[in-house]
Amino acid sequence: LETLNTPPVVYQAVLMPLILSRLPREISVEWKRQNPNRQKD
Repeated sequence: LETLNTPPVVYQAVLMPLILSRLPREISVEWKRQNPNRQKD
């Protein structure tokens, strides 16, 4: 994606929900608690 000049913030919006959905619930909840403005459900 960097080769296509796609900024990280764009693919982060796609990848983070996918990554968080694969993590154990406890880790996902803790990440959301520590990063409240980054991931909203």
